[in-house]
Amino acid sequence: MYYGPEFRARVMETWSEQRRVPLQFIEPGRPMQNAFVESFNGRLRDECLNSHWFLDLGDARRKIRAWVKDYNEQRPHSSLGYLTPNEFAATARYRGRFLRLPGRCYAAGQNPSRIRSAAPSRARP
Repeated sequence: MYYGPEFRARVMETWSEQRRVPLQFIEPGRPMQNAFVESFNGRLRDECLNSHWFLDLGDARRKIRAWVKDYNEQRPHSSLGYLTPNEFAATARYRGRFLRLPGRCYAAGQNPSRIRSAAPSRARP
């Protein structure tokens, strides 16, 4: 069994090479290149990890599982058109680089409230 990050990295690299899956890494010190994960990690830390005392591993798992359930099933997200992630996953249609919601089309990774149209602009004659 491999324990250190350097060993896990080797296993992951071997796995990706065998399956021809390219790995893409963010630059050191550039967390905004992975903004979705950084945003989620911040919310998890602020709303769950920092606000609970965990008595043991089982207690931690129960509390985190409850938070994740609330996050995915109860709480609407503005970046998903005020749907919960489960509702969004059930209704979203992925077409190329665009996310399609009923009656809307958003460029992947952009805030829907700031997008007027995801269609490419046309040059006027």
